[in-house]
Amino acid sequence: MSKPLSILCVHGVGHGDQDPDLASSWSEAINNGLIAWDPALKGEVTCDFLMYDKLFEKTPLDATAACSSCRRRYAGPQAWWRNG
Repeated sequence: MSKPLSILCVHGVGHGDQDPDLASSWSEAINNGLIAWDPALKGEVTCDFLMYDKLFEKTPLDATAACSSCRRRYAGPQAWWRNG
């Protein structure tokens, strides 16, 4: 018998919370893969899901927002894109 294994699953940005099958399909795929690797893990794997889409409801997730975020992150809050 193996020790219990708990896995935190985090979907990508893009409304994964709206997929009613996300948790069950991911849990099934993770369990099947781990059990194929180590059959003793059967019944020992727990998948927990971080559902965070509500944190981004007020923020547009478009190209403008992504570019602005990259500029702030890599060039600093007061910097503009520089040539050379």
